[in-house]
Amino acid sequence: MEENTSILELNNVTFTDNSQIILQNISHTIEEGTVTAFLGRPGSGKSTALKILAGLINPTKGKVSFNGTKRNRIQRAFYWNYK
Repeated sequence: MEENTSILELNNVTFTDNSQIILQNISHTIEEGTVTAFLGRPGSGKSTALKILAGLINPTKGKVSFNGTKRNRIQRAFYWNYK
């Protein structure tokens, strides 16, 4: 069986907006060949987490890694052209 490799990682990501905590210390790994769903109540930070993963917004704290490369902001053109 082939081992999956990490494509996207959130590591202790926090995001605040106007002093309101939207995400706090979130860590998650998305591996190649897998499907990930973000589930939660309205206002729980799902869209914010996806925007951070897509490089549309920067986390207030924490790291985002794409293919093992730590980035504060993933270049959208590179992200969309991956595979």
